[in-house]
Amino acid sequence: MITRSDRKKWIRRLAIGAGLILSVLLILYMTLRQGMLDRAIDRVETSFHARFGGQLTIRDAHFSDWRSVALDGISIVSPQEDTLFSLSHFMVRLRVLPLFTGRVLPASVSMSDGGLRVVYCDSLETNYHWLSGGTSAVTQPRVQKRDNLNDRVGRLIDALFRWLPDEVDILQVGLLVDYVGNEYQLIADQVDMRQGRIAATFSMNSPLLRQQGQVRGTVNRRGRQFDLTLSGEDGRHLTLPGAYEMAGLWTALADARISLSGFQADTGHLHVQLEGQTDKLYVSHPRLSDSLVTLPLLAMASSWEIGPQSIALDSTSTWTVDQVSGRMGARLQLHPSRSLGLLVRMPSTSSEAFFASLPTGMFRQLEGLETEGRLSYSFDFFLQEDSLDNTVIRSRLTPDQFRIIRYGRADLGKMNRTFLHEVYESDRKVAQFLVGPENPDFIPLELISPFLRQAILTCEDPSFFSHHGFLEDAIRESLIQNVREKRFARGGSTISMQLVKNVFLNRKKFLARKIEEILLVWLIEGQRISTKERMYEVYLNLIEWGPGIYGIGQASSFYFNKPPDQLDLSESIFLASIVPKPKKYRWYFEGDQLRPQWQEFNRFIANRMASRGLIPPVDSVGFTGQITLLGPAAG
Repeated sequence: MITRSDRKKWIRRLAIGAGLILSVLLILYMTLRQGMLDRAIDRVETSFHARFGGQLTIRDAHFSDWRSVALDGISIVSPQEDTLFSLSHFMVRLRVLPLFTGRVLPASVSMSDGGLRVVYCDSLETNYHWLSGGTSAVTQPRVQKRDNLNDRVGRLIDALFRWLPDEVDILQVGLLVDYVGNEYQLIADQVDMRQGRIAATFSMNSPLLRQQGQVRGTVNRRGRQFDLTLSGEDGRHLTLPGAYEMAGLWTALADARISLSGFQADTGHLHVQLEGQTDKLYVSHPRLSDSLVTLPLLAMASSWEIGPQSIALDSTSTWTVDQVSGRMGARLQLHPSRSLGLLVRMPSTSSEAFFASLPTGMFRQLEGLETEGRLSYSFDFFLQEDSLDNTVIRSRLTPDQFRIIRYGRADLGKMNRTFLHEVYESDRKVAQFLVGPENPDFIPLELISPFLRQAILTCEDPSFFSHHGFLEDAIRESLIQNVREKRFARGGSTISMQLVKNVFLNRKKFLARKIEEILLVWLIEGQRISTKERMYEVYLNLIEWGPGIYGIGQASSFYFNKPPDQLDLSESIFLASIVPKPKKYRWYFEGDQLRPQWQEFNRFIANRMASRGLIPPVDSVGFTGQITLLGPAAG
């Protein structure tokens, strides 16, 4: 029987034995570690050269203490002797506890003087393509496996925080991009992270600009969350280097904040919350607007759910643009069928706050507009790639006791009286004329052939006199056709939208212009500023109908040498058919005869007009669709 005293002796002996074994192992480790490190470095350098042909060099590697490794003079050089990466000094200290489970994780990292240098001249001339040419000794057949999206993102976020050191010290380490002869630099001048707090200063240099900024915030590695603020030095704005030279995009912001929290993984889904805010953002791009766009306060608090093959933005997520707030949700399905859903809601909001919050530079014709009342907005969208006929588009800007007190830059009532219309092409004024009875070419609506009036409506906007400026079905059908054909094959503009574009806006195809066009139409139609009859009369008297031919008065004379009230059915349908491309009217003909496809189109329009009761059925019987040019156009 083992007594208590014997048990204590055995425990003491075991402790001494374990201590001796650990001491021997520690002595062996301290004695052999440098040789093991040197051999490991040699293997890595040899393997890198064998696989890629370039040179990975580490001039010196040593232990600075029992769990810290320092590497000096690190470089990666291409087979053409072009340096891709260099670092003067790198040191890593390992976490102790993970070592007992076989995991090697950094507790602290420091590095200085160096970085990555990328050269891009074209797709075939770079300094990094040689890295993609590596081959392994044995090529294994690849097995195609669909990896769940939530698993991939979860592993990425988990690895990011797991490998994030508790302490980081970086001095003068950066990225240099040589893009077609222009150099862009992002340099971490100093990064210091300790006890969950990060303070960093950085420089961004380009051929056009040199700037400095800073990052401040907190990082919680165990909680998988961060809260960071980006700002320019001394309150100066920061721009994205290279974006203007490479893509024509110029942006600037004074500060921005972003945070990630709520990281949680359960069966089949990953949850994360993202918040972001910037007080003012400046954007300039030739596809957006022809002037600098200023976005006021922007903020978003979003909850995301990532599934095996989907990404969803919870509909409780909120957004803020200056004085206006709302909520939004979205869902992108990747498999088995790709689909996209989106909803946006803006609760009842002061109309004054709504128009004051519009980005300046995007809505120039609305600047100075004064209103009263309230507005609410809802938008619903759904598109499924293999079921396009079920596409949903619904957009509603709903007024409540809303009215216009004073027009802004654009006089929205100008169409109710004679006004001067100017036509620009490529920023050059090519024509100007009065739209009204003072102009001898102006034709009142009642003096225009009914055939022409109905033909234009049939071709351009059959519901013009019944809709309120927009046709969601037309926009929906346009989107479906464009997606099917994978190109812009069809537009969804109504006559109201075409008229507003001609009267109030330029012809440049900006995103801002299209959105402004929609708002102007909503105001004019919703407030009944002009009657439908007057809008249609103005439309027919100012649209382009040929090279230098504007309005139905000139068009009727140019093509058929007759007044508009004498146009017959075939002539009217022809004039309606060339509205989309008036300068190319000669393309419709072979010699002095309409091409067969356009004769067929004219017959189709005539039959449609007859089926809708717009013309007597007898007028479409035997209708050939052929016309004879009699005016100056014939020459």
